[in-house]
Amino acid sequence: LICFGDFLVGCYLLIIAIYDTAIFRKSYCTVQIEWMTSLECSIVGIISTIGSQVSLFAMTGLSIIRLYGIRGPLRAPGEVNRIKSIKAAFAVFIIVLASAAIAITPIIGALEDFFVNGVKFSDKLRIFIGTQDK
Repeated sequence: LICFGDFLVGCYLLIIAIYDTAIFRKSYCTVQIEWMTSLECSIVGIISTIGSQVSLFAMTGLSIIRLYGIRGPLRAPGEVNRIKSIKAAFAVFIIVLASAAIAITPIIGALEDFFVNGVKFSDKLRIFIGTQDK
C-alpha cells in the first residue's frame, strides 16, 4: 500500500517535470495564476494528495500493528484465514477512500469558499500592479 502511495507521488513529480520542461519552459512566472487555478493543476494536486495520504495512513496502520505486537510479544499471530483477509482488504479500501475524500473535498463547488482556491491581492499594495485576481 505504501508503494502505491509512493507511485502516485512519483507520477505527480513526473507530470510536474513534464509541464515544467515541455509546456512552461521559462514562462511559468507569466502563467502562474492561470496554472494554479486550472483543472490540470487540480487533478495533479489530487494525485499528489491521494498518494501522500495513502502513504501516511498506511504507515500509521503499520505503527498500530507494531504497537499491538509489542503489547503481546509472545503470542502467536495465528494463521491467515478468509475473515482476516477480508478485514485487511477492508482496511485498505477505507485508507484509499479516506485519502480520496481528503483530496477531492477542496474542489467541491459547495465548499469552495471554505478552502483557498484563488488569490485576491489588495488594491493598496503597489507591489502587485497588473496581477489579476481570481
